[in-house]
Amino acid sequence: LGVLYLKQGCLSAAESCLRESLGILRHIFSYEPQNITPSLLDNLGDLCRTRRDLEAAEVFFNEAYFLLEEHVANEPEDIERYRQLANLHCKLGQISGEKGEYKAAQDQFQLCIDMMKDLH
Repeated sequence: LGVLYLKQGCLSAAESCLRESLGILRHIFSYEPQNITPSLLDNLGDLCRTRRDLEAAEVFFNEAYFLLEEHVANEPEDIERYRQLANLHCKLGQISGEKGEYKAAQDQFQLCIDMMKDLH
């Protein structure tokens, strides 16, 4: 539901739904945080970035990244997760650029490019 609100531009409703979902998952999987859905964190990062809350967006994207990185390490043949990981490098690069951290942005973009090359 939160993603639908996000796509419609209803940011407050989207944030409420997404944060509620994340809270529920954090409670259910308190001893198994790797089971939290990276896409939920990615969506919250997108929402925060839209609101220009770059620090919060970066936190959500990094958490999604670390969950995906663990998954890809355990299942290297999962190409879709690998693609999502590359996409998170791109998003983190955009945030770094928006914060004026150009070297960090360049590094993130290069990692994204290198990972995408691996896919082709």
